[in-house]
Order: sequence, then C-alpha cells, then structure tokens
Amino acid sequence: MQRLLCRFDRSVGRSVGRLGFLMSPRRTLASRSEDLDHLSRITISELSEQLERCDISAEEVSAWSLDRTESAHKRFNCGTSNEAQQRWRERAELAAAEAGKRQRKGRRKGALDGIPLHVKDNWCVAGEETSCASEILAGWPPPFSGAAVEKLEDCGAVLAGRSNMDEFGMGSATAFSRYGPVLNPWSPTASPPAGSPGGRGWAPQATDLSAGGSSGGAACLVSCGASFGGLGSDTGGAGRPPTPGG
Repeated sequence: MQRLLCRFDRSVGRSVGRLGFLMSPRRTLASRSEDLDHLSRITISELSEQLERCDISAEEVSAWSLDRTESAHKRFNCGTSNEAQQRWRERAELAAAEAGKRQRKGRRKGALDGIPLHVKDNWCVAGEETSCASEILAGWPPPFSGAAVEKLEDCGAVLAGRSNMDEFGMGSATAFSRYGPVLNPWSPTASPPAGSPGGRGWAPQATDLSAGGSSGGAACLVSCGASFGGLGSDTGGAGRPPTPGG
C-alpha cells in the first residue's frame, strides 16, 4: 500500500487573476521573505489556489521549500546525503522554472503543478540514486522511474528531494538507515550532537520521540513544514504507528 503523506484538502478550487500578476512588476524572493512564512501553515489545495491566482510564483515556492528542506535535514536528518540533496535541488529548480512558465501562461497542468513534494529513497527515479537507505544499493541509478513518480511529474509536481527511511522499508522508527536515524521534529532533542554530520554516529536518546517509519523522513519533512507532501510506503504495517506527520 502506497500513501502520500501530505497536507491536502478534499477539493482544489481554480481561480482567475493571472492578468494582474503578468502586468505588475515581479518582486524578488528576498523582498518577499516575510510574506512566505505562511507557506508552512497552508495545505496543498490552498497553495494550488494561490498559484492559480498567481499570488506567488512556482519558482518562489520551490526556492522556499528547498531552503526549508536543507535546514530540516541539518536538524533532523530527514533527507539522504548532502551531495544527493544538492543534485535534487538543481533538478527541482529546473522543474520549478518550467512550472512557472506554464503558470504565467495560464496553462497549469492541474492541482499539483508547481507543488514541491519529496520522494522516499525506495521509489525509483530514472538516473537518480535509489538506495533504499542501504549500502547494498549505494550508487545505483535506476534506468526507469516508478509509476507513482511518473504520475507526479506528469502532473507538474516539483520533486524537491529524497526522504530518509528504514533500510529496505523494514522498520517502524526510521532508526536503521545508511544515512543515520531520523529525529522527530517534536522531540526534546533539537538536533544530532555536534560532530556527527548527516546523523551518522549517533543514536536517539531515551527521551527522544520516534519519527515513525519506515517513512519517517517523509513524515518529518511534512511535519516541520519543509514539504507539502512526501511519497512514502507501507511494507508490513509500518505506516500505521503514530508519526510526526500523522
């Protein structure tokens, strides 16, 4: 059973308002930084409505999400390697630029066009390392993308990065991964101890809360407001324990 861990309303409205966006001068992301904080508190459908009205651009949303993702990974170890995250950032920026072009032409593909989403490390993405958080598959770039990934990209979704997981999906706390364990963003511990980059070499303390699993990285990214949705999976019931994104 596959599931999309996300902040999603049942219906997505469509609105007009492109003309004002196209005719008014474009403000830079830096000048609008104070205006973007609300993105961590809105649903996918609400963001889609804002993109439809051109209240905000796809490029701005993507840049905001990518920055939040980088910050969240440093604090909670919810992504994969730093090198991989940089490659995903470049990929996402290109996808967001294309989504922005469609947005300004009034030709969005649908409700998910321009929405940043994250992909668990067990979902194949053509040409991108898919290791299932295991050293066994380290460095393996699949020649194809999984059906769910293809459908998201066909809808115009911006894949903003990989999310950490239990190795091969066998776990319920995202504590056993080649990238190290994921920290629940609501845990008393603020971040992995200093000197353990990427989460390696440390273990959750007795007072720490579980991130759930095996899709704890996706749940963490959604819960801390860095992602609007995370593509996860359920191997044998692991998706049903309480998680930060539940």
